Amino acid sequence: MEKNDLVLHQTGKFYINDVLQEGNWKLSDITDNVDVSETKTLKVSPHALCSNACSHCDESNSSRWAKLQEIEILKDIAYDDSTKLLTDLLKNLTNLCTVTFDGGDPLYYIDSHLDALRSIPNKENIELIYHSSLKTMPHEDIIEMWQEFKHVKVFVSLDTSEKYFSYFRYGSNWGAVTETISLLREHAEIVATITVNCLTMMDFNPLVDYIVNEDLQLHVAFVDPPHQMSCVFMPNNLKLNASMQLSRAKVKAREYKEDWKIKKAIEAFDKIQSFMFTHYDNTTWHPTTLDFFAQLDGIYSGFRIYEISDYKILHPKQKARLKK
Repeated sequence: MEKNDLVLHQTGKFYINDVLQEGNWKLSDITDNVDVSETKTLKVSPHALCSNACSHCDESNSSRWAKLQEIEILKDIAYDDSTKLLTDLLKNLTNLCTVTFDGGDPLYYIDSHLDALRSIPNKENIELIYHSSLKTMPHEDIIEMWQEFKHVKVFVSLDTSEKYFSYFRYGSNWGAVTETISLLREHAEIVATITVNCLTMMDFNPLVDYIVNEDLQLHVAFVDPPHQMSCVFMPNNLKLNASMQLSRAKVKAREYKEDWKIKKAIEAFDKIQSFMFTHYDNTTWHPTTLDFFAQLDGIYSGFRIYEISDYKILHPKQKARLKK
């Protein structure tokens, strides 16, 4: 992010990225009389309202996670999708070039998101960027308003192949998401974002095949350790299998028609290859990952990792169940 870029955090407070300190951006509350008149980039992450309960997420970022676990919604997390803070600020940001809308998923909160879009000045000079699960088609009024903006780009979360999709991104359906992508492409640029996790790497090639066949730009991020779903916690035999899949993926990437897409995809695959081997050298699954699969099996209705996986993953509760 550039100096003086603004962030609207899900707590309902605005911050500014104005100090680079020890490699990390220091967030400063803009109530400290910081001049934002020259701000060019705004990132909006206004609430934790989300209809997915993804396995790398939690109740602080997803209201559905809170409901599934039957826990009290945290008081310091803003599940309210009011946009007053945002709309009041936007009127004064006349030098904006880019506005990014992050999670929850603002495309599904129609009235509040339309309020936000209406408040953005100089729309013809603004690129809108979204990070979304695209589980359903955005409302027609939102799509119509997009036409007033310079450009619209949607990073859609495609973290696993169809096999594991609903287990990792619980609440979304592969068929519905891919259909939405197909319909939305005439209205926005679509980028396929893979948040790489252990399930990604157990069935990687079908995911890459879909992305390349659809000629979508490929982008990767990572579920980082110590989170149990990180691909670094796979046993060595699955890491080796994933490495072979990555080699095949590089060949598949050469089917892209544009050289820059080929280059970006191969760079992404190299990053995954390197990342997988940064932690945990063992012949078995990390025990905390197996425990986490057991938790997910208990929370996700109708999904069991043993039945889904070709590798017949056995966590402690599954072993006990099979012994009966």
